[in-house]
Amino acid sequence: YAFPILGTMVLGASVAGESFQESIKNRPNQTLKNIWYNSLSKGAAEWGTEFAGGKLLRATSGIGAGKEAIVKTFNENFLYSVMKRAGLGFLTEGTTEGATDFLQQKADEVFFKDEKEAGDYIRGGINSFVIGGLMGGVVTGGSRVTQGRLNTKEQQEKLIHFLAPKQF
Repeated sequence: YAFPILGTMVLGASVAGESFQESIKNRPNQTLKNIWYNSLSKGAAEWGTEFAGGKLLRATSGIGAGKEAIVKTFNENFLYSVMKRAGLGFLTEGTTEGATDFLQQKADEVFFKDEKEAGDYIRGGINSFVIGGLMGGVVTGGSRVTQGRLNTKEQQEKLIHFLAPKQF
């Protein structure tokens, strides 16, 4: 969140470079022009969807909001807060990964003339949505909440009691 433009640009450039390297190796029959366009399209898709997803997540999670919203979020029920953040993270990250997959498959279809059917887009989109949602949303969304919320000894003890109530 600190450097949304720079961070997403670096990610997009990395994807473009990786795609270029893979295409040079695996698509010897393609022109260098098509490989460049395809790789740049994939990098742009990664940059655009991650940037948009970051903006959306910032807007829905209250980052940058006033003090009242922060205090309200801090005082919410811990489990509800974890579930809410994980759910929003799942939807946001899943959507960005699904959109990225669609755009990258479209780049292969346009520049490399790969034959794509609706099922290819649907299958790729669903796979990317689920994996992106689980890894980027549920796992990191839930952990993000605990990082900022366990600041006091009392909060840590509440979490321990919640996780292992029969021990106490």
